Amino acid sequence: MLLQSLQPVGLLFVLLRLSPAQGAAKPQPNARNTGNCHYAKHANLELLCSGTVNIDTFLRWRDFRAPDGTPFTIWTDRTVFLVSFYRSDMWSYSRIKMSRQGKFMATNRNGKTVALIFPYGTVHCFKIGLRYLSDLQSSCMGEAYNPNEITAYPVIHYAHDRYKKRSLLSTARNRPQELMFVLLAMLQLLDLL
Repeated sequence: MLLQSLQPVGLLFVLLRLSPAQGAAKPQPNARNTGNCHYAKHANLELLCSGTVNIDTFLRWRDFRAPDGTPFTIWTDRTVFLVSFYRSDMWSYSRIKMSRQGKFMATNRNGKTVALIFPYGTVHCFKIGLRYLSDLQSSCMGEAYNPNEITAYPVIHYAHDRYKKRSLLSTARNRPQELMFVLLAMLQLLDLL
């Protein structure tokens, strides 16, 4: 009787062990890119300012990936504007260059160029100008928002992605032993009754 009741538990254990979410804890080696960033490929961007998203900016643009209080930094060459939300290694550098789709090269204080590789995140390039970035720029420069200002070549980088949440779920799935022990204990109790 007990052996027959353990067969479904064993099958459940095998299914949890072979779950495809197991690999989700290993991120891709760089940020995912959406859009065509050809205009920013070799732009030498310099740090312009840093700030946090204020409630007015959030309510105006409703970017739920960067809600009120989200830290951001802007780099520009006065044509291309790159905004990066959330802290990342990129924030340590005052000069940034996009080399290929979603890959960044940065220059440190000693003039040495290093490649920045992000384990998670997204880069969004737009062929049209955005008021959103000009709003963020006005905010971090301490100026009033001007709805007539539009950034010509915007690039938005979100330094975090849903990867963190998937990683937590994967970690739980990678250890089904706890579930197995609980199920075995429940079956033994049921068998005793």
